[in-house]
Amino acid sequence: MKTNIVDKAMTMIRQHNFGEARELLLAAAEKGDVEPQALLGQMYNAGWGVPTNYELAFKWWSAAANGGSADAQWGLGLLYDDGKGVAQDSKKAAFFWKKAVEHGNIKATVNLAFLYEDGRGVERDLKECARLFKIAAEAGEPAAQLNYGLKLLHGEGIEQNKVLGCAWIGVAAESHRPMGSIFAEKIRNQKVKTWGDLSVKDREIAEKLKEEIQSHHKKS
Repeated sequence: MKTNIVDKAMTMIRQHNFGEARELLLAAAEKGDVEPQALLGQMYNAGWGVPTNYELAFKWWSAAANGGSADAQWGLGLLYDDGKGVAQDSKKAAFFWKKAVEHGNIKATVNLAFLYEDGRGVERDLKECARLFKIAAEAGEPAAQLNYGLKLLHGEGIEQNKVLGCAWIGVAAESHRPMGSIFAEKIRNQKVKTWGDLSVKDREIAEKLKEEIQSHHKKS
């Protein structure tokens, strides 16, 4: 029943019937249904048909996170890391992102990797950073594919492999996942730069590796 409510609400949101979606979610959320609580939190966080309200996003994401929602745990991490609707606290952001990662949330995996890279809220650990980027890259996340490629390229937290690093950057550049135009342009520019530094032979190897990775993603 919960899934049906969320599916109906998402259909309404895509059709810009935000008021109906909110009322549907609110009725279920007030009864303690976790997934509607999580989506309601996202509506307030993103301002989907309602004024952006981080306090209400925090309220509903907190309720859903207590019920075990990985999406809500990811959302709480965002609020704590940015200090929106709650006092800024990167340690708490890391806490919630770790919980979400345990449930396989890829968005939280990428966010947590950046915390380990910067040493914010956690002790700086480039090996853990690279490991998390690898998980998210293999799940098809372009930002992780780019950053995992860069880690391989420079040997940061992982054994250096320039050709494989370029292959992953190439995969990111050709991703069909939706991403902002500025970010997409950044990835394409990074591919041009890094692949341009390869020898002809290494470029051929990187192309084959890229195609192997893409083929694997299509099968999975």
